[in-house]
Amino acid sequence: MKVKLLIRIKKEILDPQGKALEASISHLGHKDIQDVRIGKMIEFEIQEQEKEKAKQVIDQLCQQILTNPLLEDYEYEFER
Repeated sequence: MKVKLLIRIKKEILDPQGKALEASISHLGHKDIQDVRIGKMIEFEIQEQEKEKAKQVIDQLCQQILTNPLLEDYEYEFER
């Protein structure tokens, strides 16, 4: 199964990279763009065919290595 994992800084945490990009967009004349947040997407294949077991593996990886649980939220979806 293919997994698309989206990681974002938690909403209550300041995103300086997002603010810098928002300022650059504004300087280009696009004043209607606001609340820019930067995240990252990771795609990978997992060999586990049972979705519940795959979810457990992905959650464990996110907690241990792929995210900083204090600062980041994550969500993922499966593709066949």
